[in-house]
Amino acid sequence: MKENSQQEAEEMLAWIDEKFIKSMSKVHCLALIAKGHTHGYDMMKYIEKQYGLKISAGSYYPLLQWLEEKGYIRGVWEHVDGKPSKKTYEVTKRGINVLNAAKKRLMVLVQGLSAERRTQKNSRNREFIV
Repeated sequence: MKENSQQEAEEMLAWIDEKFIKSMSKVHCLALIAKGHTHGYDMMKYIEKQYGLKISAGSYYPLLQWLEEKGYIRGVWEHVDGKPSKKTYEVTKRGINVLNAAKKRLMVLVQGLSAERRTQKNSRNREFIV
């Protein structure tokens, strides 16, 4: 029984990782760049290693392009003789502001998840969690 509940927990965590990363991809991308993952390929490999999620270049590079167009990141092409050119990204001041606002919002969510369970009664006298 314990083994089954452990497997269910692992399946739930894998689902949470996938949904969270996909729904928070823009913020997560900003955070990765801020932490030093400056190449698109590097970020995709990190996500695959960390969360077991394979993200295609066809979906990740448009995300980087969108962040750059909005002014949240800045990209610079690196040219090294004999090697393919790479675009390196850095987070702008505007991107840092967005990232900090997102962190605050996420902390509120986390605090709500870890808060003590309380119940109230609604107008039909049914209990619900607040």
